[in-house]
Amino acid sequence: PYSTHVRIRVFDIYGRDVMVLINEDQEEGYYSYELDANNFTNGIYLCEMRTAGFICIKKLIIGK
Repeated sequence: PYSTHVRIRVFDIYGRDVMVLINEDQEEGYYSYELDANNFTNGIYLCEMRTAGFICIKKLIIGK
């Protein structure tokens, strides 16, 4: 099986890390993770998933 380093982080619009969910080597496969945003203030955040050959960024809007 293929293994690569995976980093999933949430950061604010200024690029400051708010939370790092995963930062480790993982085998290929399907995974799911829960993000607890209870301590986040209202606003726009970005969630980035990065591996050796892939980068995906999604916008998160937190409103309470």
